[in-house]
Amino acid sequence: MKKYVFRMLLMTVALLSLSQCLIAQQYNQRLTNNKTNEEILIGLCTRNAFLEQPFENWFTQEYNLYRNLMDKSICDSLKPLMKNIRITIVLGTWCSDSRQQVPDFFTIADYLNMPDSVITIICVDRDKQAVAFSIEDKKIELVPTFIIYRQGAEIGRIIETPSKSLEKDLLAILKTK
Repeated sequence: MKKYVFRMLLMTVALLSLSQCLIAQQYNQRLTNNKTNEEILIGLCTRNAFLEQPFENWFTQEYNLYRNLMDKSICDSLKPLMKNIRITIVLGTWCSDSRQQVPDFFTIADYLNMPDSVITIICVDRDKQAVAFSIEDKKIELVPTFIIYRQGAEIGRIIETPSKSLEKDLLAILKTK
C-alpha cells in the first residue's frame, strides 16, 4: 500500500512538473522576420524576455535613461490610485515607439512597486497579430497600446505615444475614471 501511495505521489509530481513546463513554453516565443532577418517576440511575454538579446540593449538603455527623466512627483500622486489596477501592454519589439515607451513604463512600474502579476504583456508582429491567439477584441491599431483596467473594466488607453508623458497620461486616466 505504501508503495502504491508513493508511486501515485511521484506520478502526480511528475505530471505537475510537466504541465508547468508546457505552460512556461507559451511565453516569450520568438519569430524571425524572413524579409528583415529580425528576431521579434510574439504572443504572451514576461518582462524577463526584454532582458535577453537582442532586446536587452534597447530595453536597458531606455529604462536607465528614463529613471532620471520621469516625474517622480507625478508618480507619487499615482501610488494611492493604483489599487485594483491591471495594465495590458500590446507592443511590437520591432517598433521604435514600443522600444521607447515600454521600458519607460517599466521604470514607472518599478517606482510604484507594481507587481508583475498585474501587468500583461502581449507582443505582436507587424500585422498586429499575436499569432498563437486572437487579440481582435482589443482593437489594436497602433503599438504600443497600454490598456488600463480597474476592477476588470477598461478605463483608458495610452496609444503609441503619450500626449504629455506616460506618468501624466496615466494619472489623468486614473483620476477621471
